[in-house]
Amino acid sequence: MKTDEFKRSNLHMQNDCRNIVKELMIKIEPNRIYRGNEFQDSQIDHRKRVLKELKHRHDSILNSIKDIKLIFDTLDDFSDTSKWDAYVSKIDSYCEEAFRINFRESLLIMNKALKGDGRNDPDPLFNVTVNLEDHNMIFMPTLTSLSELVANLSKEFLRIISNFPRIRDIHCSNAKTTSKMASLAEILGQDIELGEIQINMSKEMQKINKTLEVPLGNWDLYRDIWEIDKDEFIVKLRKENPPCADIDADILRYNEVANKVDYAYDFMEQCRENLSVEPETLDTLGVILKTLDDTNLKKIQLEESFVNIEEQFVILDKCEMDYSEQLIQRRANIASDWNKFRHKETFKNGLLADADEWRKKLAELLSTISKSGPTGLMAPAKALKILDGFYESLESLKEMEKRIRKGLTIFKVELGASKDIPVIERELETFKSIWLLFLDLLVADMEDQSNTIYKKISKYVRENKDQNWQFLESIKIRLERFRKTLPLIMDLKNKAMRLRHWDQYAEVLGEVSTAASKELAIEKNIANIDKQWENLEIDLLPYKDKGHFKIRSLDDATQTLEDNQVQLTTMKASRFVKPFEQLVEGWVKRLTKIGEIMDALLL
Repeated sequence: MKTDEFKRSNLHMQNDCRNIVKELMIKIEPNRIYRGNEFQDSQIDHRKRVLKELKHRHDSILNSIKDIKLIFDTLDDFSDTSKWDAYVSKIDSYCEEAFRINFRESLLIMNKALKGDGRNDPDPLFNVTVNLEDHNMIFMPTLTSLSELVANLSKEFLRIISNFPRIRDIHCSNAKTTSKMASLAEILGQDIELGEIQINMSKEMQKINKTLEVPLGNWDLYRDIWEIDKDEFIVKLRKENPPCADIDADILRYNEVANKVDYAYDFMEQCRENLSVEPETLDTLGVILKTLDDTNLKKIQLEESFVNIEEQFVILDKCEMDYSEQLIQRRANIASDWNKFRHKETFKNGLLADADEWRKKLAELLSTISKSGPTGLMAPAKALKILDGFYESLESLKEMEKRIRKGLTIFKVELGASKDIPVIERELETFKSIWLLFLDLLVADMEDQSNTIYKKISKYVRENKDQNWQFLESIKIRLERFRKTLPLIMDLKNKAMRLRHWDQYAEVLGEVSTAASKELAIEKNIANIDKQWENLEIDLLPYKDKGHFKIRSLDDATQTLEDNQVQLTTMKASRFVKPFEQLVEGWVKRLTKIGEIMDALLL
């Protein structure tokens, strides 16, 4: 009972440690862009909830240790507390590791949100508004505050963990040992791996800040527009009174907008040409990858300039400027053409996401087959029906693979072959081959079929001995039993058998049945003799005061001896005693010896 309570408490503590790992101290909602202080507020609310849950789990561990301590206190040999301290230290280390994993995974979630998964760019996380106030660009929220927010995540996590004392400090009997232990927050705060993750997060924030400087630099081209006050500029212009030629030259500068429109179209065409070339060597691949990075950077800059282009066109329209037909058409279509250009990239990303989902579904199908495949005892038809469902799922995933592969081919992207499909096909074929063995059995060929099937089953058992499939071993055992009865079945199926032969079988079976009944009676009588002598008691009395004993009476033993000797004599005379001859002879000799001993005792 105490052992069960001890095991149950240990299981509860293991479950509590697992839940501590799962209750991460950060939560980033998918596809959400945080504005203003939304991120900070949502994380504060989340950390409050997590702190409450972690306290519940930590208190549960402490209560479990108290229950186990009560069990230890009831033991007689609990004077040596070193084993108890070692046990508490072990639980304390488990708890420390659970908090460390939670800390690490929480940091990695933020790191992934900033850096991405290494294959795709990270999704937008913070919405930063850029406003022009008093001729200065103001960020809301500021980049510095965002960097500090990310940098302080570790401190916030450690503040939560600091609420939990070391289990050794509470339950260890040796105070000197526990006094030397640092707190959980101190140990995790000095962890090298966690520190490296925090450093990587800070570096990613620095990269983001530098990346923002590139599109913001485009505004410097128009600094003379947004930085100089319009009224002051007009007053200055009146004072200087420049010639009309200079004013006309300033206006004509806006004609450069046509070049910007042409540049946008040239950029899209150049991207199609450069990125549609399939790399044949590593050097070529390096050049194309660099081109891709440059293209992504220029794409952001170009996209930001579209608003400025239209504003400049408005100014030119006021001056009644004449445009070429091509420029008019490009001005009208630049937004839609750019969206088409971007749509191809979106479609490609969608295909890559489908590819990830395809791999995930294959892994789930393989896991389902391993866990829920037809490995139990069931009819072959039912097993084959289950396999048909698995085959349909596999074919559906193969069709999905063809569609994704065809789409990615357009973008010169190769979809790697799945390692799970051959494994799934091999397991399904193994299941199908085994169950088909018993779907159609011909009685005329049962002997040959049973031998063939037995060889195949033995082969399957050897090849899949690590799978621990119960149905294979069960089929093999049933086949062995069937092969033993097969000769009788084949004799009974003989076409030459007539009614007289069945009568002979009935007569033989009757004799065998009668012999079996008689032999069973003899077997029971022998067992009864065993039981009688095993439990026979003989009364003894003290003989005077000399420390000796004498037998009070042997009447019961004598009566039992005589009855058993009569039974054994009857058994020896029976023609059905042959299977038990040695047992009967043995008891005859033993009873004779017992009788001689009893006679000697009575003298």
